[in-house]
Amino acid sequence: MRLDVLDALVKVEHSMLSHNMVTNVQIQLVAENANTKFVKRYSGKATSEGASSVSTEEMEMALNNLLEAVLKDIAQDQQLNTFMNENF
Repeated sequence: MRLDVLDALVKVEHSMLSHNMVTNVQIQLVAENANTKFVKRYSGKATSEGASSVSTEEMEMALNNLLEAVLKDIAQDQQLNTFMNENF
């Protein structure tokens, strides 16, 4: 099984009194054996706004939280679980 991180980005737009932060994550999972292959992309997006500038720690937390949510989606994916049970 292989996980490829296709996108992991935090984009921040600042104005004089506020900020808008958009976080995107896209992961591709590939599971294969000699007979078959399963490929699926998982993605997530989160947005937040604030009254002041955003810190590096806040950007890191936003990315980590979104990655965690996408990885939980992968772990709970019924299609993937069925494929794994039938082929490994």
